[in-house]
Amino acid sequence: MEIGLLLLKLVLVSGLASAFDITQLPFSELKLDDKLLGINEYKSQLDTPPSFISSNWFFLMKKGENDAAKIGNGCPDDSTLCGIITASKDSKSSPDLTKPIQLFSLSTENVVYSSDVQSSVIANWKDVPYGERNINVTLSFGCSDSEENQISLESNSIFIEGDLSFTWKNKAFCRKNDKDNGGSGDDKDSKEDAGLGFFGSMIIFVAVIFAAYIIAQAWFNTSTIGSSSDFFNELTDSFLESAASIPRLIGEVIGKITGRNTSVRGGYSAV
Repeated sequence: MEIGLLLLKLVLVSGLASAFDITQLPFSELKLDDKLLGINEYKSQLDTPPSFISSNWFFLMKKGENDAAKIGNGCPDDSTLCGIITASKDSKSSPDLTKPIQLFSLSTENVVYSSDVQSSVIANWKDVPYGERNINVTLSFGCSDSEENQISLESNSIFIEGDLSFTWKNKAFCRKNDKDNGGSGDDKDSKEDAGLGFFGSMIIFVAVIFAAYIIAQAWFNTSTIGSSSDFFNELTDSFLESAASIPRLIGEVIGKITGRNTSVRGGYSAV
């Protein structure tokens, strides 16, 4: 009886699909939701007369251990990432995935995850046996402003002949602590920093001009005397006079902007 239960458990475990689980790290740190669950596909085609080559790649995402979704499409049941290369007579013919020229499949068993500035998650498979060679496979999940899948493949050939590098961009792959507008958060921060930098530069520029004006005024007033003590005394007086005139200058500027006359004129009235 115990042996029968053990065999049943082994069958159930082996039947579970291998997939990127959005409830587990590192994907649980991203803004993933149910929209990307299931099979996601990337296709490319190449006209090679007299045949037409189709490259079909499938990526499976699931939600939790109880999600039994499988990648299908002629791929092994435990596939997380699967590629099928087929040939047909023309571009109008649907590729027969059951008769592949090449088939390549990966599960999450030997995947190693990492990340960098451009990619929220990077899935790496090293030295994967394929025929007479070992190849490296990389799938980078990147943050973007769009909810549409943007999947691309960097490879020297439409056939599986060497290392494979996939890039998959979607707004759902942004980190939860990122800005709401996907990759545009850094641009907003840089614009704000630029604005603050310009304002600070203007303040420094005005301060330098103000200081130069005071020094020049003091120099002109004492140039005929030639005494250094008189120059510094005149410099102090010029600074105090200029500083005292700042509130009046600000009041005049505000008055011109608002249209009010802030000046008060005194005099005698005729009786």
